[in-house]
Amino acid sequence: KWMLLHRGFDAIYDRAPPSRQSVMPSSLTTFVTFYTNDAYLEDARRLERCCQHFDLRFEKVKGEEFGSWKRNCNQKPRLLDQVRRRISGPIVWLDSDCIIHERPSALLSTRSDDAVLWMGGVTEKRYVSSQVMWWSDSPIARAMIEDWAMLSKEQPESLADPLLKAVCEKWRGTATVGTMPATYLKPYWKPVPGVCSEEIVISSNERRCVHLDAKPRQIRVRLDPLRLPYA
Repeated sequence: KWMLLHRGFDAIYDRAPPSRQSVMPSSLTTFVTFYTNDAYLEDARRLERCCQHFDLRFEKVKGEEFGSWKRNCNQKPRLLDQVRRRISGPIVWLDSDCIIHERPSALLSTRSDDAVLWMGGVTEKRYVSSQVMWWSDSPIARAMIEDWAMLSKEQPESLADPLLKAVCEKWRGTATVGTMPATYLKPYWKPVPGVCSEEIVISSNERRCVHLDAKPRQIRVRLDPLRLPYA
């Protein structure tokens, strides 16, 4: 983990905190996703059914269709920033193609982290993933999200994950960032050492379609069974 330095908001970030006049007060964790078209809306509705099944507070956000898969993904931090300014309490962001297989207790318990992110390698390359994220309501977490949203505006052709990695590097030594367990970000097609099917809490990359300009989807055999009949 990265060590957290306890400093005031103004000392860390050279601007005033966002207005809370229109913020929805809540200590509950809110699960959030976004979609850009009808096909992805179906995925978002499936995720909504998962959250309803486990009695999780859920919100789906309509993003803009830019005609480019990369630019559609790029808007993720800006949409998260909008949600963050509107509601209080912890936020769990999930891409719409995720499926929740069991109650995600690790994302519902009280934490001292500013964020919990996947910073490992379910593939050969190590990376920071934004598919499943937990964000606290701390000033540092809010500032990190604002930085991420600003980078996405400045670099509209970049995917969201490299920009998130840059934000994490900027806040290294100041933010406390926990590591998302592999069982909370398990691709349906990728074997992960030490993770068996019964342990999977959230599976990812469960999309039913791909954007027209995205790379053709590979035919991948499902390794792990779906444990929810409606998914």
